[in-house]
Amino acid sequence: MKTKTLLYLIINIIFFSCVGPDYTSLPQNIKDAKKDNLLYDIYLPNKKSVMINEREYIINDAFTTTKFNSAKDKTINKNVFTFVFKLKNSKTGEKFEYDCDFNWNDYINFNSENGGIHDSNLSISYKDSEIRKKLDTIKIGFLDNRKIENTVIFTKDK
Repeated sequence: MKTKTLLYLIINIIFFSCVGPDYTSLPQNIKDAKKDNLLYDIYLPNKKSVMINEREYIINDAFTTTKFNSAKDKTINKNVFTFVFKLKNSKTGEKFEYDCDFNWNDYINFNSENGGIHDSNLSISYKDSEIRKKLDTIKIGFLDNRKIENTVIFTKDK
């Protein structure tokens, strides 16, 4: 009985270490999106920085992108269309990370039900990939500690 259990455990370890997950994520930055031919458009913000709660962040790498069907299938998934941008702390230079001290929904208004934070990227996913042809501007609001919203307008770079 002990030998069967040990054999079963070893087979499972070998199998799962060789197979691994077959999922992909969005590119982390414009450079990666270009390299993998997943970049649609680059967007420029009308402001260089924003206040979120009591911290100032610099806006970096705003772009629209897609991803591959899977890690093994490098076909571009035409059903995925996402606007991605990064924020960097202006004092420390560290990337934006969800801070458990506050609910990010209270300080970031994506103006969309599909906005969120994924792998320190802020993003809006669009269900209709056809919208990308018409998406010239994207507005996102950021609230400071006084709950005053400052809207950043991201404009497609022509």
